[in-house]
Amino acid sequence: MLSKIVLEREKELVKELRRNKKRLEKAPEGMLFHHRDRGTMRFYQYQNVKGKEKRHYLGVDEQELTKKLAMKLFLEKRNQDIEEMLEAIQAFRKVYFKKHREGRYLEKDRVDRLLEEREIGALLGRDDLMEWMSAPYDKLQKYPEHLIHMVKDDVAVRSKSEEIIMNVLDRYHIAYRYDCAIEINGHILHPDFILRDPKTGKFILWEHLGAMDKEEYRQNARWKLNQYMEAGYTPMLDLIITSETEKHPMDTYTAEAIVRMMFL
Repeated sequence: MLSKIVLEREKELVKELRRNKKRLEKAPEGMLFHHRDRGTMRFYQYQNVKGKEKRHYLGVDEQELTKKLAMKLFLEKRNQDIEEMLEAIQAFRKVYFKKHREGRYLEKDRVDRLLEEREIGALLGRDDLMEWMSAPYDKLQKYPEHLIHMVKDDVAVRSKSEEIIMNVLDRYHIAYRYDCAIEINGHILHPDFILRDPKTGKFILWEHLGAMDKEEYRQNARWKLNQYMEAGYTPMLDLIITSETEKHPMDTYTAEAIVRMMFL
């Protein structure tokens, strides 16, 4: 059953989150920062001491501390990702079990049929994936002035995070369409990316929520994600959800980790 797959994944994420939090309890104080100086990467430990920020240079004799701070940074970012995925699972469970009680999700095969019968499947077909990627399609026409981040000679996106995602998709040869129009529940929506699984050709949506520290944006995001799940899309199966705030921006590591988890 579809619900079993999602619930098992939820248990795995909860266990990993607990393990990571225990490891963080033993982590050294402060945060790791780095920058390149004359071709050399330099590392610093930042600490708040009596309300004042203190910076300490980490030399070659402090490699062990540098490694521990780097692991701390990784675990903190990983925990943010896990918490976002758990929120997505909770949203899915709320919709799925409600519909299950109504008899609308009787079996996993029904979801599979929805994936095949959805208009996006009829529109995009299963021909050569790169040909599909380069073929013309209906794009989001609003706010062209926001397309300021050039990724390729003739391709621009609206944010640095979308630039990161697109670069990672290109690096791993994942076919995609950016801001492609699709109809969901009678609404024309524009997912940030529609991907094709390189092995199966399956369609996967990727929504990046780029301003989750703004209340109006969060409300619009909740509405949009609800439309996807009402239509049968499932987080971590055919719907990728990433998010960021001003303090916690998207990075290449996160995008690559998701692509590798989904497709490799």
